[in-house]
Amino acid sequence: MSNATDLIKQRDELNEKIDTALKSERAAALVDVKATIKLHKFTQTELKSAITTRKRKSKKKAEDANS
Repeated sequence: MSNATDLIKQRDELNEKIDTALKSERAAALVDVKATIKLHKFTQTELKSAITTRKRKSKKKAEDANS
């Protein structure tokens, strides 16, 4: 049976591999998205309208709710 030190080392190695894989997949996805934007000639306004964001709660309203 492996001891904790060996398992921690394996975990750290796997985390590094995961980070590397995520970075390469992100880069590939970004290239694909840029190509799609260029192909369909999306404007900045069209892209901004496709993104939904949450509105931040004001601090005053949050304080009133806690009172």
